[in-house]
Amino acid sequence: MNKINNKSLENFKNLPILKLTGNFIGISAENKVKVNIEFINQTGEKIFEEKIARLNWQGNSSLVFPKKNYSLSLFEKDGVTKYNIKLFQDVPENNKYHLKANYIDPTHARNIVMARILNDLYKNPLPNRSIIDGFPIILYINGRKKGLYTLNLKQSAKLYGLDKKNPNHLMFRAEKNTHDHINTKPCAFRALSTNNTPNHPMVDWRDKLKKNTSSRDRDKLNRLIQWVMDCENNPTKFKKENSQYWNTEYLIDYYIHSYIFGMLDSLARNMNILTYDAKIWYPTFYDMDSSLGLFWNGSIFPTNKKFPDEYQTGDSLLWELVSKAYKEEIKDRYKELRKEKLSGENIKKYLEEFINEIPEEEYIEEQKNFKYTGGIKFIIKNNPIINQILHTIYPKRWYKINPERWGNKNFKLNHIKKWIDERLDFVDSQITF
Repeated sequence: MNKINNKSLENFKNLPILKLTGNFIGISAENKVKVNIEFINQTGEKIFEEKIARLNWQGNSSLVFPKKNYSLSLFEKDGVTKYNIKLFQDVPENNKYHLKANYIDPTHARNIVMARILNDLYKNPLPNRSIIDGFPIILYINGRKKGLYTLNLKQSAKLYGLDKKNPNHLMFRAEKNTHDHINTKPCAFRALSTNNTPNHPMVDWRDKLKKNTSSRDRDKLNRLIQWVMDCENNPTKFKKENSQYWNTEYLIDYYIHSYIFGMLDSLARNMNILTYDAKIWYPTFYDMDSSLGLFWNGSIFPTNKKFPDEYQTGDSLLWELVSKAYKEEIKDRYKELRKEKLSGENIKKYLEEFINEIPEEEYIEEQKNFKYTGGIKFIIKNNPIINQILHTIYPKRWYKINPERWGNKNFKLNHIKKWIDERLDFVDSQITF
């Protein structure tokens, strides 16, 4: 891989550069390392230097891939004082970010494009944003180029305008889906939550706001889950009482967006729910690279996936009730969005804008350095145990390697555009005009 020196940085190819320098021995998902960090924008201007970053690997299934995601926190040179910086116009300055490798997605676009579309489309009553954002960068570690990444906002209290000290401000993220097989029912709203501890094998709804969940906080979450369970087989009750528990507009928009964009992993795991009064909850998205035809392992799924039946956690009681109780409202909102905001052309515009931010030379170099064919091939080649398990679970699709290639922008764009056109035709036929 290429080595760089400080004199050449300002001439690099129109993308911001993030440099990490230090000892990475021992880094893992659990173990953080402390390194120096420097950030240079696309014109060569140093945004900051001589700062400290504490970072560790980030993600779940992506931890097996050779190109890692990182979670990082910024500090002043003393390594103690937080270094807060404002990198996004509509988000308060903060010191916590993610570096996303986007290893399963050769465009690097899906996660951020989904975030930008969704944030623009929500009828957003939240104080700040409803979702993350990010932009492409080039990452160097100890002078060696590690390739394309996106520098993303991290889920935080500041992002959503939440106050950790307010007992009625809560945020949980579903940590299980159907194929986890262990303690999946709470995330499908078919059992009460029992464990909210990060990284615990039995965690169902992870507390994303507070390090230690009190029984009182869990009771507030379980008030919501219990009510959904009480509505089983009674969509009339669900619709009549829903305004006491959920923001209905958010539920309907979440349903439509999950359907249109094929967000297979978003009915349970990767769904956040947050509240500002411990009564009314808002569902929001997270980790959206598995969308627009891309499965979590880098394989391609067809455009006729039915919602919610053929999604992960397709047995979710919540989405079953939303589907039955708000059939006409979903149809009306869908028709409204499809006229302009979710027209095929508008969706493609977001995609083109992001991909065109990245020089084609970078896509070509990424292919040369990482021999990218999608995460699935790496798993099959390097982990026979996982290979056997997943081949058993997905016998019909496990070897459908992602056909996209790094070097040609038009190839990547046309591949996703075709998927979008076919998906919209399918969903139009399901949500009858």
